[in-house]
Amino acid sequence: MECLTKCVADFKLEQWLKNNTTVKHKEYETKSRPGSKPCVLRCAAASMRGNYPEKEEGYGNQDSYTVEEIEEGVLAGVFDGHGEYGDDCAEFVRDEIGDVLSDKHKEFVDWSDALSETYQTLNKKSHKEKDFDDLLSGTTAVTAYFGEGAIWFANVGDSRAVLGKVDQGGSFSTTPLFVDQTPFRQDERERVRAAGAQVMSYGQRMKGAKEPDSQYWEERADAMGADADAGTYKLVGGEPRVWAPGKEMPGTAFTRSIGDKYGEKVGVIGEPEVLRYELKEGDRFVFMCSDGVHDFITSQRVLNMIIEAGALNPDAPPETALAACRAVVAEAYRLWMTHDIRSDDITIVLVIIDPQ
Repeated sequence: MECLTKCVADFKLEQWLKNNTTVKHKEYETKSRPGSKPCVLRCAAASMRGNYPEKEEGYGNQDSYTVEEIEEGVLAGVFDGHGEYGDDCAEFVRDEIGDVLSDKHKEFVDWSDALSETYQTLNKKSHKEKDFDDLLSGTTAVTAYFGEGAIWFANVGDSRAVLGKVDQGGSFSTTPLFVDQTPFRQDERERVRAAGAQVMSYGQRMKGAKEPDSQYWEERADAMGADADAGTYKLVGGEPRVWAPGKEMPGTAFTRSIGDKYGEKVGVIGEPEVLRYELKEGDRFVFMCSDGVHDFITSQRVLNMIIEAGALNPDAPPETALAACRAVVAEAYRLWMTHDIRSDDITIVLVIIDPQ
């Protein structure tokens, strides 16, 4: 069963949520390989366009997502667009990724190689698109392919994938699968600098300040404190960005993406980090989200909302996963509007893993 509805929240800002959120849920069964067990995947998603008072009416949601069957498995993903054509970039990846991945799997067989080649192919295709200009626009892309007793994850940018599991005592926990690809990461900072980039905050660039050394960003990260739950650092304003020498662009706060043709000159690449994860007893869910969620909500809080919705109960209907996604989007929006006059686009995809 698949549905597209409007979300209704139970707080003062419910009207915005009602008018600007799309949701989806569907159930799939994955095939097993010798020695592994099949599982049923209860997939749900919710996506809400941001609230930008300064923009004219009719602006779109730059986030997109996918949940689709690919060969004998299921592909799920979140794409957070940015720049003037960010919505086009995100929708382009959403619409193309399934077919490209299927073709690449036939060519490379291994899903890790197929995912890596898929991302890089989409990046090249994006540069050639006639319907939009990705010179200073692009999208993050975090995906998970479920099949053959394993999950293959791929990621560019700062959207997130998180694994949830339960131990023998019935306690749940979450584990981030990636660390955000931003200039806060020493390896990514060094990589883009080697490609010719300067790493500075927006304020430093606009003031013509001298580029800080790596120790500056390490000290800032330490001063802000590591966000162990998310696997990255929280920083309100002044985050390091990627710049071409002497230019006021691209100014990306991430070091990898699909699109961003200008950014490729200084190391902003479409090659993903890829991870293969063998499914184990106790693995119960994966969620992927844009930074509209994780800017304000920790993985632990998402876990709590999934539990509160009843989505992890053994015989829970598919609609409970959808209820959890709605709750996360509503809470993220509430927190955005509590702390700001605007909100980012907000998207979450949840995949509940039910062993058979």
